[in-house]
Amino acid sequence: MVMDRAKSLLLSESAFYAAAVSSVVDQEKHYSSSSSTDNRRAGFARRYSSFDLSTTTHNENVINVAKSFLSTSCPELLTILESHSDQKSAQDRLIKIGRNINATLRYSHEATERFESGEELFPGIWTADEAEEVGNEVDRKMKSDGSLQLLVQECANLAKMLMSNDGTMKCPTVRYGRTEIQMPIVSLGCMRFQQTWNRGGKPVKSADQIEKECQENLVNILKHSLHCGVNHIETAQGYGCSELQIGMALKQLFDEGVCKREDLIIQTKGGISSSTKKSDYKSSILQQIERLGVGYLDLFSVHGLNTEDHYNWLFDHGEKGNLIDALKELRAEGKIRHIGFSTHAPAHIIKKAIE
Repeated sequence: MVMDRAKSLLLSESAFYAAAVSSVVDQEKHYSSSSSTDNRRAGFARRYSSFDLSTTTHNENVINVAKSFLSTSCPELLTILESHSDQKSAQDRLIKIGRNINATLRYSHEATERFESGEELFPGIWTADEAEEVGNEVDRKMKSDGSLQLLVQECANLAKMLMSNDGTMKCPTVRYGRTEIQMPIVSLGCMRFQQTWNRGGKPVKSADQIEKECQENLVNILKHSLHCGVNHIETAQGYGCSELQIGMALKQLFDEGVCKREDLIIQTKGGISSSTKKSDYKSSILQQIERLGVGYLDLFSVHGLNTEDHYNWLFDHGEKGNLIDALKELRAEGKIRHIGFSTHAPAHIIKKAIE
């Protein structure tokens, strides 16, 4: 009975999944027909058009997957992006959408293949029961379609924002988990929001080293972001002189009355290593807060909690002191309001860190 209901739901609810598969298959056919005989060997087209996210030389295929998908699932956004004055940004958006589609299908495809072949499904990540559920084709398609529905909703929201020319459209917000923060669905990520990465040559460490044109551009972006309702500003210690420049820009905005500190959601991140001591980590975070000039952080993330070692440095770091304790102390002192982490870790490490 449950399986019959699932199949019925699949027929009615997997429209986005079907559109995504069709988009990818179309690109595989196109790539196979336009490539040399040597390149048309088994699996080559699929590897580059849909399942290999590491390649940067076949973005055209990824863009075409996104265009094909949007043509049926969110044509309004496709029309806007194809006619947008900034085609570099439009192409970048299409690449992100295409990669999202590819990642969803790649994971689903690999899960089913492993399950059907009797191979252990993502060892160390899924329990046997979870593996069976993930490997089941009906459940897999329903979960994939759910993920793609979220992507379509994000695309629809973005289209509404871009279609508004009278300045009345503000970025929608959602409750950000247990923090109760009303978070805009679009954030101002500042990984490249800086003059330099400080990875060679003379490092930029003070305001007098910042080029006027660069800083003015940064301030204007911040002003436009706030005008659109995007008040979540996210950076990291590892992003060159980003914290320094954001701190300078925020002071200017505060002085000009553009916004107040309480209008903003400020987030930064700090990395950890085997040699990091608890006292050093705390001191480093205080320096980050000082560079940003905000007094406190709404959100602080451990930057890249990706491995078992990273987990241990936080929670079982021996005589150097558990680094999570530094964060808890800063939270108790009012310097950090909420603690989190960024990650590319497998699911079992993410789950353990959350718990």
